[in-house]
Amino acid sequence: MSNFFQSGALLADGLKAFAMGAKAEPAAMLEGVATSDAPPAEEPVKEEISLEAAHQMILEAAAAVVASNQLGDAAQAVFSWADGDDHSYDALDGYAQAEAGIGDDSDPTDDQLDAYFTVLGNMADFMVAAGADEDAVQALFDDEDDDIAASLGDEFQALDDSDRSELVTAYSLSSNSAMTEAVEKVVRKGKVVLIRKPFKKRHMTSAQRMALKKARSKAFTAQAKLHRAKSMKLRAKRIGR
Repeated sequence: MSNFFQSGALLADGLKAFAMGAKAEPAAMLEGVATSDAPPAEEPVKEEISLEAAHQMILEAAAAVVASNQLGDAAQAVFSWADGDDHSYDALDGYAQAEAGIGDDSDPTDDQLDAYFTVLGNMADFMVAAGADEDAVQALFDDEDDDIAASLGDEFQALDDSDRSELVTAYSLSSNSAMTEAVEKVVRKGKVVLIRKPFKKRHMTSAQRMALKKARSKAFTAQAKLHRAKSMKLRAKRIGR
């Protein structure tokens, strides 16, 4: 079976280092050093924030939390799929539909369809961020290639809990606007652009739905948060930051 993971360290290492507060390289010292009799620098004037600006900041912060949760949920769905017995594209697509709130008993609404295609895109981006070959991921989603699905499913299933926590955390943080440049430089340039194909409803087994629900609840427990924080610190030591 082909290996569609890129060789070497995970592509998300640089992103995780950024998320952990790694500092940029210090700029070169200026040749001219200010003398001791130079006038003291003026203190910056503190700007007052209007009520409207504060309200806007709150809305933006709330939107950032929602976006971060959506990315984290998509990443968790990939691992739920990988941990199952069915590594087909249909099974992966079923997890995307479940994330979008699409049930088996009714046709999806327009909002659910939009959410579904967003989840698919987030899943694809997460796979590439984790180190999967971008062309392989593109073919997986556009061509519904089960051979690629089987290979990637095995690769993601083999990742240990520490790597999983780091990848999910780093990918969730990539929704932050301050992380955008790091994502583009470290992970890849741009995003995987998927073909918006006609919708086909997939049926998820009760076991698959239970696995997805379990993964969601596990991701937000206090123990899981502590484990992610610990694993990020260990990764920082390994990459020398």
